[in-house]
Amino acid sequence: MRKCLVSLLVLICTVLLSAPVLGQQERFVLPSGCTEQDFVPKTLIYKLSAASMQGRQPSAWAANRLNRLFSTLQAAPSRRLFPQHEPPRVTTDAQGHSLTDLSRIYECTYTANLSITDAVNLLLASGLVDYAQ
Repeated sequence: MRKCLVSLLVLICTVLLSAPVLGQQERFVLPSGCTEQDFVPKTLIYKLSAASMQGRQPSAWAANRLNRLFSTLQAAPSRRLFPQHEPPRVTTDAQGHSLTDLSRIYECTYTANLSITDAVNLLLASGLVDYAQ
C-alpha cells in the first residue's frame, strides 16, 4: 500500500511540475528528432486567441501589439489559412466535443535573423495566441 501511495505521489508531482503555470504560455521547443530543416523556413503558423479577436478581425489593441511584434520579426503581412471559414455559431457539437475555430488560424513569413524556436516563443510570449509553430 505504501509503495502504491509513493508511486501515486510521484506521478502527481510529475504532472504538476510539467504543467505550465496558470496564465503562462508554454515555451516552444523543437520536437525530439526534429531540426530547423524539418520546418518551412522563416514561416509561422499561429492561432489568435478568442480574447484578441473582434468579430473576424483582431481587435484594435491586439492588432497594435501584433504590428509591433511583426515589425520586430520583419514579417510580411499575415494571411488567414482558411479565409472562407466562419467561426462556429456554437462552441460544442451534440456530443459535447469542442469545435475548432479555423477562422483564427494565420500564417506569416519573417526575415529577422531568428531561429524558428525564438520566433515562435516571441509570438507565444505576446499572450495573443493560443498556439504557434
